[in-house]
Amino acid sequence: MRDLGEATYFLRTELTRDREGRTLKLTQKKLTGELLGWHGLAGARARSVPLGAGQKLAREGKPLDTARFPYSELIGSLLYLSVCTRPDIAQAVGALARYTSALKEAHWKAALGVVRYLTGTAEAGITFGGNGE
Repeated sequence: MRDLGEATYFLRTELTRDREGRTLKLTQKKLTGELLGWHGLAGARARSVPLGAGQKLAREGKPLDTARFPYSELIGSLLYLSVCTRPDIAQAVGALARYTSALKEAHWKAALGVVRYLTGTAEAGITFGGNGE
């Protein structure tokens, strides 16, 4: 066994350790960037919130072909982000996950809106430790 040094990346999560400040920050900037690229949103304008306050999600509407629109895959990636480092998108992703079996155009657009929100907040993550300030 050999020492590989301090861990900086684990399970698609970047680890940033500040020994002096006694903190550990977990982010998923790389995964967020990949998600933006996979869905053609790398240069998209960022949203300020994951889901709009007046945005209605309903079972009615124009159905979409799941072969052309990988909704379940997108929701799975967003769920992974929300569980690991991005609790700020958890409510929006949970609401969108309810429609995986009855996908409509509005659901796909709303899911892409959550991805656009990630554009402006890619640096966000969870910080553990510190002095409690």
